[in-house]
Order: sequence, then C-alpha cells, then structure tokens
Amino acid sequence: MNVATYLQSLSMTAHPQAQQYSASNLADSATRDYCLVVVEAFKFSDLMAMKDNAPCIWATFVAVPLHTGQEFSNLLHAMATTATPYFGTTAEGLQEFDVPQGKVQVGEPVIVPGPQDSH
Repeated sequence: MNVATYLQSLSMTAHPQAQQYSASNLADSATRDYCLVVVEAFKFSDLMAMKDNAPCIWATFVAVPLHTGQEFSNLLHAMATTATPYFGTTAEGLQEFDVPQGKVQVGEPVIVPGPQDSH
C-alpha cells in the first residue's frame, strides 16, 4: 500500500486526524513505494470500558520511501526514533526530513578502544 492509498482510506473513516492530510499534499512522491507505520493512541480506561468503540485520542503515520534492496525491519528503528518526539503533539502539516549527505575524510586509520555500539 502506498501512502496516497492509505490516506485515501483514512479520509473514508471517522478519524478527525485524516482531515489534516490528503493525497495531494504528497504530490509526485505519492506514487512511490513506502514503508509505513501507523500509530493510534487510546486511553486505557476507554479501551477497558468501550472495547472496540473506544475513541482514538490521536493518530499519526510515519512513512519513508522504500528503495530497492531495503527491508522494513532495517528501517523501523530509525523511523520510530525520528517520530517518537512528535507522538501526541500537533504538527503543522506533513513533516519531512532530509538525511544530510555523508562525507568521507581520507586519513590515517584510528583504533577506537572499547566495545562499539551495533547499529
């Protein structure tokens, strides 16, 4: 499912958050493949009392373009880390982040002591 299809399906539901987004906001990028995470939050007491009828108190989605050879499982951590500060807040429209291009500095090799974090 691409992002445009997901957003169109949201607009046919009762989610008030769906009105903030539209397929036209995504322009040309709407036809690309994306990895998509949808997060919906509910009050625990509402879930216990109302079960499936509990109202969603906020919802958001996180999407990143999927390129050939990439796997969702390798992207999920970065998606969650980037999006978490925004959970439960109001953003003004679609938030987009560009990853700065990396650079390599050629020089003498350096040994970094101690254990290294795995990525």
